[in-house]
Amino acid sequence: MKVTPDDYGRRCQFDHFCKLVLYHEAVDYFRERKRQRGWETSFETLPLSELDTLCTIDQYPSDSFIFPAYGCELQISDGLVAAAFASLPQPGQSILILHCVLELTDGEIGAVVGMSLPLAVIEAARAGDAGAVEQVLQYYNGYINKLCKAQL
Repeated sequence: MKVTPDDYGRRCQFDHFCKLVLYHEAVDYFRERKRQRGWETSFETLPLSELDTLCTIDQYPSDSFIFPAYGCELQISDGLVAAAFASLPQPGQSILILHCVLELTDGEIGAVVGMSLPLAVIEAARAGDAGAVEQVLQYYNGYINKLCKAQL
């Protein structure tokens, strides 16, 4: 088979066209990479406060202790806090669950639980009234004794 000069010229043109297309694709690729590098930040240059926000923590139901009361659940993941919470009497647990989960006020909690201490006594104890503080201490006397005898 004999190659004609006209065929040789067309092959050279096609070869040049292919090389030109590949060259411009490479230029586009490197331009895009340069643009992306302008937006990217190395992890080494980030401060520790930002690195802490980039992590995720898996939380599984078996990792926390669940305390139910009045249809609500309080999940505590720290074992020591859960042990301290479990040592509370049931009414105390219920009150804390209503306060922490439902964010009820003292008056609302007192209405739900039906506490024997009136709200006025609790508010007076908070204000520093010695008689009210004595009433609160008498009300929680058993719990305070249990706490004093507990080993941590």
